[in-house]
Amino acid sequence: MAGGALAAMLAAAPALAQTAAGADDTTVETVVVTAQKRVEENLKVPVAVTAVGAAEIQNISGSFMTDIAVKAPNVSMTPGTNSPAISIRGVSSQSNINAGFPPAVGVYVDEVYQGRDPTFNTILNDVVRVEVLRGPQGTLYGKNTIGGAINIVTTEPSNTFTAFGDATYGNYDFLQGRATVGGAIVPDLLMARLSVVHRERGGYLKNTFTGKTLNDINSDGARLVLASKVSDSLRLRFGADYFTESGTSAIETGPVIFPPPVPAALAAIPPQDPGDNVVQLNSPEGAHRELWGYMGRLDYSFPGADFTSITAWRGYVSKFTDDSDGLPIDAFDVGRDEKGDNFSQEFRLASTGDGPFSWLVGAYYYDENTKNIRHIHLGAQVPLLLVGGLIPGFNGERAETYSTIDAKSYAAFASGTWQIADKVRLAAGLRWTHEKKDFFYSQLYTQTFANLPSGVLVSNFAVKIPAVRETYKDSRWTGDISLSYDFTDEQTAYVKYSRGFKAGGFQTDVISPPFNPTDPLGFAPETVNNYEAGYKSYFFDRRLSLNVAAFYLKWNDKQEQIFTGLSFLIRNAATASSRGLEVELTARPMPGLLIDANGAYLKAKYDSFPTNPSLAGEDFQYTPNYTGSLGAQYTAPIGGGMEFYIRGDLNHRSSSYFLPSAGTRLTIEAVTTLNGRLGVQSKEGGWGAYLWGKNLNNDKVLGAGSSFPFPKAVITTRVAGFGRTYGIELRKSF
Repeated sequence: MAGGALAAMLAAAPALAQTAAGADDTTVETVVVTAQKRVEENLKVPVAVTAVGAAEIQNISGSFMTDIAVKAPNVSMTPGTNSPAISIRGVSSQSNINAGFPPAVGVYVDEVYQGRDPTFNTILNDVVRVEVLRGPQGTLYGKNTIGGAINIVTTEPSNTFTAFGDATYGNYDFLQGRATVGGAIVPDLLMARLSVVHRERGGYLKNTFTGKTLNDINSDGARLVLASKVSDSLRLRFGADYFTESGTSAIETGPVIFPPPVPAALAAIPPQDPGDNVVQLNSPEGAHRELWGYMGRLDYSFPGADFTSITAWRGYVSKFTDDSDGLPIDAFDVGRDEKGDNFSQEFRLASTGDGPFSWLVGAYYYDENTKNIRHIHLGAQVPLLLVGGLIPGFNGERAETYSTIDAKSYAAFASGTWQIADKVRLAAGLRWTHEKKDFFYSQLYTQTFANLPSGVLVSNFAVKIPAVRETYKDSRWTGDISLSYDFTDEQTAYVKYSRGFKAGGFQTDVISPPFNPTDPLGFAPETVNNYEAGYKSYFFDRRLSLNVAAFYLKWNDKQEQIFTGLSFLIRNAATASSRGLEVELTARPMPGLLIDANGAYLKAKYDSFPTNPSLAGEDFQYTPNYTGSLGAQYTAPIGGGMEFYIRGDLNHRSSSYFLPSAGTRLTIEAVTTLNGRLGVQSKEGGWGAYLWGKNLNNDKVLGAGSSFPFPKAVITTRVAGFGRTYGIELRKSF
């Protein structure tokens, strides 16, 4: 690993390992993407896109989608698997697990929209590449992609028999096994590919109250794809997948502030150290999700155009329980049960041929239904935090919400590219989207003791909201226009304007005071205008590739989650802007050596914030100003058809902050991690054996969290940093 560390100081980032066109180990591979719904070389695409291929995913020991975040500039993803937050250029996808708050980044698998954020973080098994599109994608992808879109492209079945797998073991009892088999059942007419995966890991937080470890995971998944080349003009594809994951989750507590005079019962609570990976929780912790779906695709070639139809149905369930007070007392805990399904249908017709004008037109329909139950349970000891002592006869209370959302969306879109001159291209696109959402919500609280002094508990934790029914309707135009100029066949620059919008929605979380029950629970869409300039190039006979993008985004009616002390309210609260610079570099200076790097600057801030004027001019939460990745990879023959392999990656994220409640600002410290990989493999790629390590320097920082300002205690909880991990990986192709 020392050699990996030295190599890492030389370089690392998107080795953009994708489909190669005549590449060898002295030239950078040609990057092929489908960002514009057709196969194109990235060099000619006026979109800031990073494509991480199957080889690169393997080389960084990537398992989940969130593992590839460091390979794309100005992109971050939280490591949690149940409902990760994805941030692109300061635009965050996380809904705080609120079923009515749409994500701002779209995740697609084989061009099928996955829906809500609990479905996003899939295991990367048998994929060709992951494409990360940065900036609003309002023309071809539509609503809820104002931050960008992530395309996961899985491997297509073929006539060739294929069988391979890998097994990984590491500390924290980490165990992962993946296998794929595929080939022709009837050549051309029926080809199949089956992939399976199992992943488990022990917990890394110790709960001294119960003696158990927390934050473990156990998951299984499978994907079956059938394909048929009916004729030279007609191709059919069917896919089915299932994934399940269970485990526990918890966050660190402390230090807890007890304003004097400190009640004896609170003084007896052991001190809390937020950095020791030790918690003291008395309530159950759990997390579970299941994802499944089916898709069918038809591709038919007409003279001069290709027709595509993609039909998909997806479903999921997501559950969690959390001991939110963070202390070994029965104060309060929260939970959620969410269930949803969606149906989507897309039709596209795209021109073919070499004429000066290419075009694409299409229509899209999306139908989503979600059911959501949220609760806050107040235990018998919550009066300790409120009045400093227990209340005789009080055994707790519970506030619970039940909500449903039935949403339908219709869209029509068109885009075209005109080769104005040999070196100049003009591209433009337009999309119209209409949607309707029907919403039902109710919130009740229960009490086991009705004669509370001054009604203190009810007035502080929940409001009774009888059945509410609301309807949301909206129609929006979004689109883009760009002008590209080819300095040479291997150097292209573009300028671009794009507009996107994030749909409106509804509050589905538990609502605590202050809240007026007559206020509407819905909120309006937010819109983003993006101004961008980019440069993509190859140099030195394709030994070096360099991509640069600069951007400026402007929000109107920005949706904000406003923390009220125990719950979140969502309001259109602010105007905002984001500006930044992104650089990606890949080089092969000598045979066997691959150097890749990315770096980014980001300044995302609130221009105005009517509900909290003190935030005007302040940066967004969770948005570091500087991020980057630097790494190197080297292979050398060692005889017997084998080669030596070593790789190192150095990843950095500068500090940021979050506001858990009004007047409280907490820092997420800067973090730098060193990853390494060392092994031997066959030159043909048939087998390999590797040692790997992540965060070898064991740099742990606390992440975001919440703060609860009770009269007798101020409790702050933070996401615990994940330390050093390491292990061994074996892989084999048959």
